[in-house]
Amino acid sequence: MSYVPAEGSPQPFYARLGFVDTGEVHEGENVMRLDLSGRARPAVAPPRPLTHVVLMQFQEPAPEILAKASALLRGLQGKVPELRSIEVGLDVLHSGRSYDLALITRFDSLADMQRYQDHPEHVAVLQYLRTVLAASVAVDYEQP
Repeated sequence: MSYVPAEGSPQPFYARLGFVDTGEVHEGENVMRLDLSGRARPAVAPPRPLTHVVLMQFQEPAPEILAKASALLRGLQGKVPELRSIEVGLDVLHSGRSYDLALITRFDSLADMQRYQDHPEHVAVLQYLRTVLAASVAVDYEQP
């Protein structure tokens, strides 16, 4: 592997893959080799925090149904160890494009969110929600 030492050089990328400079120069390019000794292991990126957002539309958005759904969702805090924070909010505008309830949950990693999805407490809340929801949309994003 070789590179031209200059701004924008791929050298940092190669180094993260475990390549090391040999000190040799060939046709104006610095030569690198893959270090198989184990001393120059590629850096493993740490997990990134994940935010999980769900918007829910209820079949009948009656106050008692929304209150029960909100309480069940908020009740997950402290019961699911991977759940770092939870926000539950009810729509106040009631426009034609509105959903009835917004859920925002935060996790230390994608793996933690996946464990939350399978946690018995979360599964129980989902079972109830499936009986009262008309639709839902979700987005999951990692933070830098």
